[in-house]
Amino acid sequence: MRAFVARHLGDPVAVVVLDETASEVGRVARQYVGITGQIENGQVAVFLAYVTPVGQALIDFALYLGKEWAGDVERCREVGVPADQAKAVLTKPELGRCLVERTRRAGVPFVGVAADCLYRQDRALRAALERRPKGYVMAVPCDQTALTPGTAPMRVDGPSTATVFAVTVGQIRVVCGRVVGSG
Repeated sequence: MRAFVARHLGDPVAVVVLDETASEVGRVARQYVGITGQIENGQVAVFLAYVTPVGQALIDFALYLGKEWAGDVERCREVGVPADQAKAVLTKPELGRCLVERTRRAGVPFVGVAADCLYRQDRALRAALERRPKGYVMAVPCDQTALTPGTAPMRVDGPSTATVFAVTVGQIRVVCGRVVGSG
């Protein structure tokens, strides 16, 4: 799917979007289900969408196993979870980082990543994007640092936050979450 989407929608100004969702199916575990905001029986997966000016599509996903399932190789084998995925618990942000990295390694063009507050906690995700360099739009905890082009790492609650977090995407300029101009 990823190759098909890249071939037909591939655009260097594309953004990939991380999000997770749950469904109620058999053989699940009680866990936090974001769509309901409660702990329920559900199966959660992290998805990666590819968004361009001309269209969007889901291009990858990873099943979140949680503590009850990960490490139980026999249980995972019974329902078709690959053995390498059944060995360890990965957090949803870690799964998201894997999806973004697979997409980058596949040569799919994108300028950055957008994600909700769940993914902001993963410093390794942000660090990987900053090394590439790929932009990102996600809330960053105020006691952590972030890097933007032309700056050293800065705490996001520092005095220069307004200038550090000014981002231009296409023809839209966003400063600290507010659209301040468009083309």
